[in-house]
Amino acid sequence: MKPKLMVAAIVMVCAGPGLVSHGEEVPQSDPVAAARDFLVQSNCIDDLGQPKPGILPFQPECGAHQGLRASQGMAYRKHDWPAPEHRAGAPLGYQASDAYMTTLVGYPAVVQTFDMGNGNASFGGRWDQGIDGGDGLVLIDDRVIGVLTEDGGGGVQWLLSPACSPSGPVAPGWLFFQGGGGEQIAPNAIARNPRGCPTGFAQSLTRWRSRSLTFPYLIRGNPAGTFQAEMIVSEHYTHSQVERSNAMERFWFARGLGKVRWEAWVNLGFPGQDVAKWKAQGERFANTQRCPSVEGGVGPNEPGHGGWVLVDCRTWTNFDPAPSNSLIPITPWPTAANNP
Repeated sequence: MKPKLMVAAIVMVCAGPGLVSHGEEVPQSDPVAAARDFLVQSNCIDDLGQPKPGILPFQPECGAHQGLRASQGMAYRKHDWPAPEHRAGAPLGYQASDAYMTTLVGYPAVVQTFDMGNGNASFGGRWDQGIDGGDGLVLIDDRVIGVLTEDGGGGVQWLLSPACSPSGPVAPGWLFFQGGGGEQIAPNAIARNPRGCPTGFAQSLTRWRSRSLTFPYLIRGNPAGTFQAEMIVSEHYTHSQVERSNAMERFWFARGLGKVRWEAWVNLGFPGQDVAKWKAQGERFANTQRCPSVEGGVGPNEPGHGGWVLVDCRTWTNFDPAPSNSLIPITPWPTAANNP
């Protein structure tokens, strides 16, 4: 679940009233729909149910919004933040990321794609094998569980639970959240084959919280203000306890927008850790300004758990609105399409 992850130690990413008041009403009796609203990006729709090109879900003119499907065009596209020195030449950053509804291994699912633009800031229109990638998250009742991921450099990986078997159904294993807040030890393992059950499973602590946060955003690389959204922030540790984990990944999911941020953290207090190396990496990354600070977030440096450093991050709130008379086509993730 790592968009071009640079940390080898990690095992595995409102102006106006806000997204909550503009979203579709989700029946409380439908836990899949309630959870999916945090995973998938949405198009604003008019009275006839047609997408409004160029309108973002948190803008007052949005009205109702509708979750995106692979067969539809996008009213906007999400990109990551470029470093300030690159904004003139690469205003759309280094990676585009779309999130649409689908079905995977028999469950309702959301796919999040990672389009690297083939290194030339030319996004969309084709899939660059070995460069682009994606994540596949399934919804089982109110649980959001990762089952499939592809890093352009690392290939396809399946994220399995101890329930897997060589002859049984695929058993998704990477828990992200269940409801609005909580924590759980979620055993999981990575495999190259969906039924190639590993012999051992990591006892990974997952913590998640719901927050109403004010988040900064760009329009094609230019600062555009902030938006307010209800978010679920999920942390995945490499061990069953925070202090015994060498690394952690954090994921930010915004209602109506899907995943808007991924962070990689390293525990400097872990035995044998190269403290100087990771401190230097943290300082270098902080200087890129690609991970703007957000009030109200959660993190590993809480009372009793200090000594963690942020070493990598992507923030997908650099928006590219569609022209007023057209939509942006989706480039589906082939791996997900071949594993329904």
